[in-house]
Amino acid sequence: PSKAFSNSQAALSEFWRNLSVEKKKKRPVASSRIYLENMAVWPDYRKTSTFEPGKRCAAGYGFLYVDPAGLAWPCAYTKSKTAAIDLKKANWSETFSGKTPCNSCIVGPHLEFSLLYNEPLRAAYNAASNYF
Repeated sequence: PSKAFSNSQAALSEFWRNLSVEKKKKRPVASSRIYLENMAVWPDYRKTSTFEPGKRCAAGYGFLYVDPAGLAWPCAYTKSKTAAIDLKKANWSETFSGKTPCNSCIVGPHLEFSLLYNEPLRAAYNAASNYF
């Protein structure tokens, strides 16, 4: 018999902690340990993003979301929350204000990239430790 899955805050936090434990045992878990640690302590899994003073996100600096018309946003999840920059008419680096409606999220690739952007040495060590 399988266990029923619970999506309570405590159950989800426990899931991510357990996955982190398996990662430390060298089990084949693609996400980085830093990512798993962040996921385990996320304050409210019903929200995919938050704004935390003093925290930096790589969105807008390390990556962009560009639609087929050439309109750009810091990331795909900010599209409806912030104004686009028309890359056919403006230079991103001269136009982007650096302000985003969020700076922390649990969207897999975005969080992984932000962790790499904010903690490059730790992230690189973490990635290399999967092979040694």
